[in-house]
Amino acid sequence: VTFLHGEPVMISSGADNSIKMWIFDAPDGSARLLRSREGHSSHPLRIRYYGGVSRVSMRDSADASSCEVISAGSDGTMRTFNTAIDTQNREFSQLPLLKKLGLSQRNLRLPDCVGFDVAESRERDWGNLVTIHRGQSAAYVWNYKNRVATDTILSQSHWKGNNLRHVPN
Repeated sequence: VTFLHGEPVMISSGADNSIKMWIFDAPDGSARLLRSREGHSSHPLRIRYYGGVSRVSMRDSADASSCEVISAGSDGTMRTFNTAIDTQNREFSQLPLLKKLGLSQRNLRLPDCVGFDVAESRERDWGNLVTIHRGQSAAYVWNYKNRVATDTILSQSHWKGNNLRHVPN
């Protein structure tokens, strides 16, 4: 569950594999369903609003890129959902990272993402999204703007856990 900055809007995810936006605009303070987004084949584990640094919304004539939600699903996927425009919903590509790991088989995915963080500054210059995955001792870097995993893997020798196979260049 997360709230949009400066807005009476809450975003939730649930076992029905959807992300729902609720608005608290009733006279008694109760919420009503504003929008619902589907796309994960299994329930979302983590969600985060992307676009909060700018503190704008579509009603402020902002472009749609400032109204997005990032979600990590128990199906092993990372997705972005636009809160205003359905056609901009996308799944992040894992292919460059899987190729580097020597795991480019069809329909293969990283394990469940159990945590992620993102920074909006200079997103065009380098990967700005980092994920950690169940049972893994490495963190993976993604490029949010291009909706793709990079081939950068962050790890330390003292981090404990299983590693996916890595084939050196």
